[in-house]
Amino acid sequence: MKLRITLLVVFLGLLPGLISVQAQTEVNSVDRIQIRKSGKQRIPADSLLWPKHKINFTPYSLFSTYHPGIEVGYERLLNNRFSIESHISLLTDRDNEYARNTRGFILGFETKYYRNFTSKSRWYYALAIEWLDKQHDAELHFTAVPYQDYQTLTRSDYFSRMVTVDKSFLTLTARIGVQQYITSRFILEAYFGGGIRDREVKHINADNIPGRHFWRDYRDWDIEYDSNKVGSERIFKPEVNVRLAWTF
Repeated sequence: MKLRITLLVVFLGLLPGLISVQAQTEVNSVDRIQIRKSGKQRIPADSLLWPKHKINFTPYSLFSTYHPGIEVGYERLLNNRFSIESHISLLTDRDNEYARNTRGFILGFETKYYRNFTSKSRWYYALAIEWLDKQHDAELHFTAVPYQDYQTLTRSDYFSRMVTVDKSFLTLTARIGVQQYITSRFILEAYFGGGIRDREVKHINADNIPGRHFWRDYRDWDIEYDSNKVGSERIFKPEVNVRLAWTF
């Protein structure tokens, strides 16, 4: 099942780029680029078109609470409007109930459409798809008390166990972003967006635990429980992020 989903991620991620390749217009001379005269600051066309490659790095991923990791990506310009990008995040540990002893990765593909290709501030629209495959340890709470008696729970009514949590996420996101050229090579990129995430969560070694994983405090929103509860669901996923990139 995971192999089929991974192949689907690869296919959907590459499909928009493959389609746009058919319309690709290779620029062999800077003279073919028409830069309109306006009050906006422009940069030389050759510095934008000839460096078709970008390597990017996502600093925030190192400090994420839920899925910390080292994320790097590669973007390839297809023409003066379209590009395709792939990125991978190798997940790392954090001493909490979302990332303890983490094993896994995030693999993503993105296609971008640029509105103003020759401006120092280049706005774009993008469609991205990501696949997360992750296992981590979490100290979860269990009880044998019926749900209707949760309001009267005391500390003696529940207990904790260390459980291995297996997570598989498939996320499709629409984004709006901007790439700001700090120099002719160094880029600061920021984007925001939202999309749909399919989540599947399993407990690997919890079959022999005498009780059920429960919402420890029924009166409040228990993020720890929601993140690690067993089941499949579809949720809305907003996002905001910043990247650093180098063109070559």
